[in-house]
Amino acid sequence: MLNFSSDIIEIAISIVFIVLLFSIFHSGIMELLQIVLRSRNHFLLSSLNKVFNDRTNINLCEKIFTHPIIKTTKPKSETLPAYISSDFFTDSMISVLNGLKSTDDVATDPVNGIINYNDINTNDLKNTNVIDTIKTNVGNLKHSSVKVLLNSILLQSESIDDFRSRLSQWYDGYMERVSSQYKRKLMLYSMVLGIFIAVSFNVNVIVILKAIQHDKNLRTTLVLKAEMINNEHLAQSQQAMQGDSAVNNNQRSAEEVITQLKNVSSEIKELGLPIGWNYNTSSKLSFAERNFQGQSCLMVMIGWTLMGIAMSFGSEYWFNILSKIFQIRGVLKPAKKESTK
Repeated sequence: MLNFSSDIIEIAISIVFIVLLFSIFHSGIMELLQIVLRSRNHFLLSSLNKVFNDRTNINLCEKIFTHPIIKTTKPKSETLPAYISSDFFTDSMISVLNGLKSTDDVATDPVNGIINYNDINTNDLKNTNVIDTIKTNVGNLKHSSVKVLLNSILLQSESIDDFRSRLSQWYDGYMERVSSQYKRKLMLYSMVLGIFIAVSFNVNVIVILKAIQHDKNLRTTLVLKAEMINNEHLAQSQQAMQGDSAVNNNQRSAEEVITQLKNVSSEIKELGLPIGWNYNTSSKLSFAERNFQGQSCLMVMIGWTLMGIAMSFGSEYWFNILSKIFQIRGVLKPAKKESTK
């Protein structure tokens, strides 16, 4: 019989810890794919292009992305930035609109392969006539959705600072919607990738649960390792709150992600879990018996799917769950000691 205050808690810790390790591995794969495919960069360009690609007049999106202010925000190895702050966006937009011409010569940038416009006459942005110049330039544009958008902001702006503030507010609101769309898109891809990893490595949460339930030594090992990683995460979280790890907010390089993937893979292998595929043809057991532990096809697919979906929740989610379970365990331990006296 399982003791709720000990064995059940240990099983819960063990399962959450295993899912946590695979979610870290899953997050690393997702991050690596985003770095290689530069999906965030292209999504940002696509989102701004939908608004500012004025086919009736000129493509303001291209002029912004090729502006020197924006070019300084991206690594040299990338042709597109992954993030543009509202300050940089508004400054570059004001610069573009202030130097807007009726016709702009277009040339191809041989380095980046992006359409680049000739140098923009920015004038002096501190000049009080800048807002009037921008209103005139926008008014000279042919009717389009971009002109309507800019005019709606300009009509409420009495000065260049007012225009900058209102344009920044619009940009922040638009970026919030874009971020939500990107997260929903990533969530779908994340679930698909999670199930793919579960099938590829034969990670069946039902088989793992049975192994943990019947193997006390494995359970003890998992709990100890879970406690170590939980304490490390709590310490890192406290440092982050104190501002000591602000660097963690920056995007990691591909080399750093690959190193983390190797470390997590090694840690998973050392646990000796019933995962992976057994292709030993000399065994008297069938392929299904060697790999599915007597599970039916339906249960195998359910086990893979549950594991894949669990991975897609992200490591931070499972760190929080693990921390709460340890808190429950800490509350139950004193109660158990008092009952034995």
